[in-house]
Amino acid sequence: MYQHLKVKDLVAAAYAAVPTLPPAEAKLMREVATRLSVTFTALTESLDLHKALTNERGALNQQVVTHWAPIPEEPEEL
Repeated sequence: MYQHLKVKDLVAAAYAAVPTLPPAEAKLMREVATRLSVTFTALTESLDLHKALTNERGALNQQVVTHWAPIPEEPEEL
């Protein structure tokens, strides 16, 4: 049965398989593992940055709403 691996485990398994492969395939496996690792790192950093910026935007929006909240108008006298 297929075992779902985490990205870091998959990269480690790919590097571990390299010594058992012929030279051309070993080179390809190293390249694929390296690109997967770099891509995963960049994606993780991007998602972390997105989350931080979303939180910052929410805080700034709240400050604007609080600071610029409309002043209730006085009811007109009849």
